[in-house]
Formats: sequence, structure tokens, C-alpha cells
Amino acid sequence: MNIEHPGSFPRMNCIVVFNKDKDRILFCKRVKDPFAGRLNFVGGKVEKGESSGDAAYRELYEETGITRSQIRLFRLMDITYYHQAFVLEMYVGMLSEDVELREEKNPLLWLPLTEDYTDRERFAGEQNIAHIINVAMLYPIPAGHSKMKIRRIRSGGQTGVDRAALDLARKYGIGICGWCPRGGWAEDLPEPPGLLADYPELRETPSGGTAQRTCWNMRDADAILTIIPEGSAESRGTEVGLQEAVQLHKPMYTAHGLDDIPQIISWLETLPDELDFAVGGPRASECPEAYEITMEILTGILERVGFQDSGL
Repeated sequence: MNIEHPGSFPRMNCIVVFNKDKDRILFCKRVKDPFAGRLNFVGGKVEKGESSGDAAYRELYEETGITRSQIRLFRLMDITYYHQAFVLEMYVGMLSEDVELREEKNPLLWLPLTEDYTDRERFAGEQNIAHIINVAMLYPIPAGHSKMKIRRIRSGGQTGVDRAALDLARKYGIGICGWCPRGGWAEDLPEPPGLLADYPELRETPSGGTAQRTCWNMRDADAILTIIPEGSAESRGTEVGLQEAVQLHKPMYTAHGLDDIPQIISWLETLPDELDFAVGGPRASECPEAYEITMEILTGILERVGFQDSGL
């Protein structure tokens, strides 16, 4: 064990999550050692090559279903355990809304601030939890910090633009939603459950065709970004979406490449916060580069509207 260089130690994280009224704290009841059967903050391991902030948001999402659009995390402190040879990174955040929790392995529960957090029979951490909560209560979480321009990204999950939108939303911890054809059909996933195996957040339309999926996603979106990379083949599905959005008088923008990012940002600034944001465009068979170009465009957008690491 190298006690001289803690920077080489593995890194773990724990996250103090306050409810929106800041009178309750989220805990999990551990099912495995260490501290099996006792209550602890949610958190986990920082993976190799992963930033501390990304790891905190990822662990929070995986264990609870809470996304970046519902909370902003702040680095609270680091605790170095020389004997066990690891560094514990502590984060704190306060929810912007009531949420429906989604348990991964450990049961989740909210506890009031009046609990005896020094009780070693109930809580993990050898009484560290009480100290961490005291420090977290003093952290100046900015008012209105969790208000985000994009609340969730809506897509039908088809290959190309649609699929990139879902994957990037997950990377940034943004909620995803959308309608997909009955059976989860996509051109690369033609057999049930299709898309639903990897994207269970999507909902099936009664129809197995794509038109109803497209129209219903346009109907339920607050704003619509269509990405049609230069050189794309004709896309009947994309055209259906554009026509439906016009008929519904939805705010919409059509982009073709990275040069459109500043105009997209300006457009978004004219819209309300907390958008249900639909992203669509040609499938991979109509534009092989659609996935990669969409990832680049959306990365540029999201990092300019608050979905970056925030210095964590």
C-alpha cells in the first residue's frame, strides 16, 4: 500500500441527496458488505477514465433513476482512507421536484433531518454520516440551481439520429422518453422486444408502422430539433415529422451540421425551461453518418445549456 500518494488510490463516491424542501435525505439500505443491512448514502465506484462528476451523476441515475435535469451536484469534500487505500468523494445536491425513485439493488428511503445519524446499529460509516450531513447542510446550494433548459429527450429510437439522441441523453443523465412502433421495431431490431430491451422507457404505439410513432412524438414534444446531415438520402419518415410539427405549430429547428450549433442555442434561449425536447432525423440506412454527426451536434448543445461537468 502506498500511503504517500493517495492520488493513485481507487476513488469511490457518496451523494447526499436532499428532497426539494431540504428536510429529508435519501438513503439506501445496503444488501451487501461493507455495512450490509445498514443505511448509507447512494454512490459507487469511479470507473477508469471517468471524471468524478460524470461518475457521481451516473451512479445516482443507476441507483435511483434521478437524472441531471432533476438535480445539480456539488463537490462537498474528499475523505482519504489510508488504511483501506481509497478516496471517498462526497457530493451534495437538492432535487428541483418530487421524483419517483427507481431502485437498482438497494432499497431506497427518505429520512428526516431529525434522525440520530450517529446510531452505529442503523447507519454505515462509523458515525461519519452525521458529520457529512452537518457539512452538507451548510453548503450554499444556489437557489433555482436545478432548473434546466431540457428536462428530457424524446425520440422514437430508430437507427441514426433518433438512436444517437437516446444514447447521448443517457451519457449526460438526461431522462429519455418517446413512442416506438409496436414490438419495439427498428431497422436493426426487427423482432420483439426490439428497442424495448435496451430502452424500456419507450412506449409502444398500437401500430407496428413508423408514421404513428413519428406523429405521436411530435404531438407530445414541447420543441423539435430535426437533424438532416448534408448528403442524406431522402427520408420519408423525417418528412412526415416535419409536416406534423408544422401542422401542430410546434417550435422547431432543422440543423445540418456543427455550424448550426450557435443558431440552435439562440433558438433554445427563446423557449421555456424544462422542455420535452424531441430529436429526429434520417435513419442509418438513409445516412450512415447520422449517428456520429448527431452525437457531435447534441454534445455541443448540451454542454452550452448546463449539462457539462460543472467543474466537478
